[in-house]
Amino acid sequence: MRVVPIMDFPLDEYSARLQKLRDQMASAQVDGVMLTQEENLRYFTGLRSTAWGCKDAAPGLLLLAADGRAALVCVEALLPSAASTCCLKESELIGFASQGEPLGPSYVSAIHSAIVRLGLQHSRLGFESGMVARLSLRYMDFFALKHKLPEIEFVPFARNIWNIRTIKSPREIAVFREVCAISGQCYQKAFDSVVLDRTTEREVYHCFAEEAFRLGADGMPPLIVEFGRGRYTQANCPPSDKVITSQKHEFLFIDTGPSLKGYITDTIRMGVVGEMNRRQRELRQIADEALAFCLEMIRPGVLCSDVSAKMDQMVEKKGFGPWNQTRGWTGHSLGLEVHEPPTLSCDCDMVLQAGMILSVEPLMMDAENGMIATEHNILVTETGYENLTPWLPDMVIL
Repeated sequence: MRVVPIMDFPLDEYSARLQKLRDQMASAQVDGVMLTQEENLRYFTGLRSTAWGCKDAAPGLLLLAADGRAALVCVEALLPSAASTCCLKESELIGFASQGEPLGPSYVSAIHSAIVRLGLQHSRLGFESGMVARLSLRYMDFFALKHKLPEIEFVPFARNIWNIRTIKSPREIAVFREVCAISGQCYQKAFDSVVLDRTTEREVYHCFAEEAFRLGADGMPPLIVEFGRGRYTQANCPPSDKVITSQKHEFLFIDTGPSLKGYITDTIRMGVVGEMNRRQRELRQIADEALAFCLEMIRPGVLCSDVSAKMDQMVEKKGFGPWNQTRGWTGHSLGLEVHEPPTLSCDCDMVLQAGMILSVEPLMMDAENGMIATEHNILVTETGYENLTPWLPDMVIL
């Protein structure tokens, strides 16, 4: 391994991650792993490329053998970028020439050569199949690779990857503290920018994003900005040109946040025009109670499914079950992806561990009165949790 010009973390961080990957390989009894997903390559080697968004590009495919030997396969045109961001030895970076589209037979041949080079052609090879995983390799290329290497047994390995990525290192936690602080200031700036009957949802987003980059964020994923009736039921909808009016009791709902070194914060904060009406106050109270109820359960050893199931039971007993928008699913882990395992959901069999970073977001939905929630990002500690997002009032008055 080597120090490269563009690195998110010091070299020893990547060494530790690759060692954990080899430990998981031993646990799964595989001889090697093949990783294709952008977030996994960035996590284990630091590889960065703007070409990940191109459907006809091959920024990198990582092969790691149980003995620690590695190979990164990418199209020759991207080798300089790989050499500047990937901490593997330059001799482990393998470029392939392409004719026209840089995928297809030449890519498969390069992967085949790298597998043979590492002696994995008769192996059990872990790959990104399983929980919250996707293979960034075209089906026809994967099929062709299997045809070329009929003696390889491809073994689902996603759970083993998440066994590593779910527990954040001290350096990752430090990044989250920083990006959460940036996000809090962005929310304040965005709410302060609203001029009723003039400012649009899209302008709120632009204000938020501009402040995020000014404060040092390096990414701004899509931000949900929704105002007023007609928008409350449009979950995960991007901002529009709808004007934030002076109509009393209408909500401005903002969700997600900026990223730093690829790590994404995800919070919900709300503003109301004037004040809440009686029904909104009722829904707000139950949403607050649900959040507090969930947070009270957060500690190592707790089954993730229990958090969601018990919260659902509490809301149901109080008579608000029909308005529980997050029934069966009340949060998720955060990292290089905005939704990662474990999830605080009724079908998640994972247990909470110290070092996990979670979003907790019970949400009440009433089409006429609003979708109502406060979403915190928390760090699971040895004794409970730490709120990384203790900024802004729970409800901003516009």
